[in-house]
Amino acid sequence: MKKKTLAVLGFAALAGVALASCSKKDEKKPEDNWKVEGDVDLWHVYSKSYGTTYNGVITNGKTTNPIDGLTYTQDDQLPAWKTFQANLGLSHIYQAGNYGEDDATNYNSFKGAKESDGVYRDKNQHITDLFYNTTTNLNELGDDAQLIDLTSYIDAGRMPYFKAYLDENPAIKQEITHNGKIFYTPYLDGYQAIERNFVMDKTQVEKLLDTALPSGTGSVAAGNGATGKGLNGAPEAQPFIDANNNYPTATQIYIVNPSNNQKAQVTVNQTTNIIKQQNELLATGTTGGALIEQFKTYARAAYGNIIDTYYEGKISKMFTSVGACYNADDLVALLRIFKANPDVLFGSATAYDEVVPVFPRGQANNRVENILNFGATLYGVQGRGSEYDHLFFGADGKIHDFDTQQASYDMLDKLHALYSEKLIQQNFWNGKSGTFGLDTYFKKSKDGTSTYGLMEYDYIATQSAANDKYKGVGTASSSRKKAACGYDFSDEEVQGVVAILSPLTYVSTQSYAWDQALDNKAGKTLTRYYEENRSVKNTSWAIPAGSDNIPAAIALMDYMFSEDGWRIQNFGPEGYWELGTVLGEENTPVIKQQVLEHFAETNLDFWNYCRGFLGTTHGIGHYRPTTLDMQATNYYTQESYTNLALACQQEVQISSKAKVSDFDWKTSMPMAVFSTLDTSVANTYAGVTNFWNQGNKTNETGTMVGWVAIVAAGSGYSSDVLTGINGNNYTYTQVKAQIATKNAAYLYAMGEKMNLIAPEARRA
Repeated sequence: MKKKTLAVLGFAALAGVALASCSKKDEKKPEDNWKVEGDVDLWHVYSKSYGTTYNGVITNGKTTNPIDGLTYTQDDQLPAWKTFQANLGLSHIYQAGNYGEDDATNYNSFKGAKESDGVYRDKNQHITDLFYNTTTNLNELGDDAQLIDLTSYIDAGRMPYFKAYLDENPAIKQEITHNGKIFYTPYLDGYQAIERNFVMDKTQVEKLLDTALPSGTGSVAAGNGATGKGLNGAPEAQPFIDANNNYPTATQIYIVNPSNNQKAQVTVNQTTNIIKQQNELLATGTTGGALIEQFKTYARAAYGNIIDTYYEGKISKMFTSVGACYNADDLVALLRIFKANPDVLFGSATAYDEVVPVFPRGQANNRVENILNFGATLYGVQGRGSEYDHLFFGADGKIHDFDTQQASYDMLDKLHALYSEKLIQQNFWNGKSGTFGLDTYFKKSKDGTSTYGLMEYDYIATQSAANDKYKGVGTASSSRKKAACGYDFSDEEVQGVVAILSPLTYVSTQSYAWDQALDNKAGKTLTRYYEENRSVKNTSWAIPAGSDNIPAAIALMDYMFSEDGWRIQNFGPEGYWELGTVLGEENTPVIKQQVLEHFAETNLDFWNYCRGFLGTTHGIGHYRPTTLDMQATNYYTQESYTNLALACQQEVQISSKAKVSDFDWKTSMPMAVFSTLDTSVANTYAGVTNFWNQGNKTNETGTMVGWVAIVAAGSGYSSDVLTGINGNNYTYTQVKAQIATKNAAYLYAMGEKMNLIAPEARRA
């Protein structure tokens, strides 16, 4: 088969999960396990819109498949599912469930379809053989004896691929086992790989730090007495790394040498902390241009030898290159410079809008939560990236909880300071469309509101679509709009939205105390740490107890963990890709140019195209690899994706590892689904739960609640705002009083379950 290599990506880096086999001829696959007769009725509605059939996704009239030559119309079976059906020898795979219903609604619809004989029939009176939903709902059905326990089939050799996978990944087996049973096969969006990270528009950093100010710009007033669209008011953010200096002494750190991709030790000179310098300047009033010049002077004093040796003299690369060397205070200083210089960013002394340094992709609940991820990564607070609640393993090897750390609450005060300076998008929680931030600040495609944004904390594959379109992935310049100030973005190239390394910050790596203040550096190490570990997602599929074709359902579930099934579910049937090398992984599918061209014509994003037109990348049990994410990533961003991998390989960028047998501070996320505690126990710390809840951030009267209230309107611990939702209101004082209760009632029980006694419980 023809070999093809993606440019820039010839590098073995991000870890993946081994598949159970790598050939159709694998001797572990008895033919009678796979050639199963009959049909399978699949109750499957993924993300409200996707299943086994074409659902009229908007394809700009481009509904003729470039590979099979067929024109798809409503309810036609999609290519991936045709192939699953043929490869397993099934007579048909039927689509059930109601498009347009979310997981909760579909769950209720499914339960309502149960008949007196115990079977679940769809609207066509087919008996359901596989049901897709959230893993929480599936476990609930399993507890009610409504699902097949897969363990006996695994042990009997009826799921050879899946068994081999679990044998190679015992942590995953532990995570999906519920009360001794396994009801679903896991959907994994990568494994032991960085999931979300800082996404920055490096072009804007280059404008500010690498070039002379355009004529007539840099004059926007900043600091005390300033008004308008720049950086206004007294400075509130304070130094974090050190109160007076960038580091207590001249400090040696490790970076990746951009010239050879090898680890290099460099020295950062001691100088006055940049936040302290800025605060003094802003207190008396200054200009955006003066803040730029001040930072350049600081950067030269602290990092000058690094900038000249490794960055070709470009200061911006201390943030954006594979050899990044910046710390948490440096990044806050950059946010201020960005906010203070709208005229520089627009290249105009008059035609400019207000600019937004930090913003979430949108105001959907899980997007708003990324503001917390941003703050936790900036200030070294663990637990936000956990796949299960906000639990993590500390440096002591014991289980802990982000929600009950003193540092987590301290971090909100620091975010409040950034929000008060308008370094974080104002009203970031208030329910605008799911991609409002991305569309406005990176894509610049909202009429009348388009402006510049600097950074997010999010998935690079999705956010890189803001760059100019290349091979179908990206935004056409013609879709960018003219801003209210008159500036026309449609003529502007956008190629700089990239992933960057995290800042050097202080993380607890030697000891741990749940009541330790964030600013207390005892037991902490200066390091770069992304606490993002891809693991088991929260949706999958299971077999209802009333299925009339369990062997076929078992075969289909197991097939996804063969190499053939894995490739089809991720990349499409064999004709849609050719073997090549991505991220140093040889013989991995590379999507064909014909497919990419068709994708570009449809005006869909990459994932919607795959899910709606090919029938791939659904949230059923399978493993989605990093090599696919790379191909979904815009061309202009791919090198930065590789930079993260290089930095992790060189142990310059630390990322969490999901190892249950070797607890240390890097393991971070527990890989086990703990049993839910009794409701009466959970009620004793309901205030803490509500405070960090991912639900709405305003109560029924429109008042801000929870952590958002502290970030946006609070004044630290003196602020006794309401923190509950849906009528369950708690004051901030009550929330803080429940921390010890949760540690004793919840973490202690969890520690016992893992044979690890949480130190919080002993203190409580």
